[in-house]
Amino acid sequence: MRNYALTISQIRRDLEAVLAQPEWGLPPEIATTYFAISKRYDRRAYLAAWLIKRENYPQLAVLLSRVATPTFLRAIGDALAAINEMEGKKANFQLPTPTTDNIAASWCAAVEKLHNERFGEDNEGLLLPGEADPTIPTHAQVRDEFRRLFGQQLLPTDYTIRTRLQTLKLPYRTGKRGRPEIIRS
Repeated sequence: MRNYALTISQIRRDLEAVLAQPEWGLPPEIATTYFAISKRYDRRAYLAAWLIKRENYPQLAVLLSRVATPTFLRAIGDALAAINEMEGKKANFQLPTPTTDNIAASWCAAVEKLHNERFGEDNEGLLLPGEADPTIPTHAQVRDEFRRLFGQQLLPTDYTIRTRLQTLKLPYRTGKRGRPEIIRS
């Protein structure tokens, strides 16, 4: 029996598939925002807040049975307030800025594109242990996907993209340095 490792793209696909199941009842765009939230604790609180908003109490009970603490319940309240955009209260929970959300969406699109190139659309992304993950995008690929999705006008600086990816702990590879090679025919 062989051991396999999952690629980043397969983990993202599995998360989207789980959240799209009817028993969760969550909108599909939640997965991108989920990746745009930097702290794991806040990610869980955001997910729980959406479960409350969609009145999905059985799944909420499963989630709370694992991580129910008073601080986590406060974080859920803050996330719910941020989602509902309640006025008058300052929420401690910070939803990602539009730029951060767009960078996370670009990263997800780059990962998906690399997955489709390497494994095909319907195949699972499995690797042998010790094999490098080919679905981790470079900074340039994330930038190109950002341009494709949102246009040149909204493109932030390279520094902003790099620092946001590092803050969100989304892995990216460094590209080759120097000019690209000229392909002559």
